Amino acid sequence: MLDVNGAATIRGSLTLPATAAATATAGKDSQPLNLVASSYNSTSVAAVSQVFRWQAEPTANDTATPSGTLNLLYGQGTAGPTETGLKLSSKGVFTFAPGQTFPGGAPSASRRPAVSAVVARLSSRQALRCQRRTRAHRGRASRRPLPRSS
Repeated sequence: MLDVNGAATIRGSLTLPATAAATATAGKDSQPLNLVASSYNSTSVAAVSQVFRWQAEPTANDTATPSGTLNLLYGQGTAGPTETGLKLSSKGVFTFAPGQTFPGGAPSASRRPAVSAVVARLSSRQALRCQRRTRAHRGRASRRPLPRSS
């Protein structure tokens, strides 16, 4: 076990491998990355650990297209971290916790298409800005205006 008191610099990738090799019966999670905060509880008059855990987890085990997700878990005090519902698929798609609300107050399930549309719109605007900067930087700024996104 490496125990560092102070800063550390890792020159290269830091790998947290699976806890074991997958079998046809079960996939295996990655080793966890725990981030621990400490909050003071005035009722118990004690510090209480707040543990956030990132962990890669297998999906579609024992299929032709096995995959995985990156999941956020949370635990307080001596309780082990449990799933929060927030995860990122191997395709870059976020799944939000049940009951998650977004601006406007709608729950996550009914807002997913709207959130995707906003992200797509922002991405196309950023791409247009990048094109404009690139053209101007190269000294070949086009005289014709770029199409405006709505």
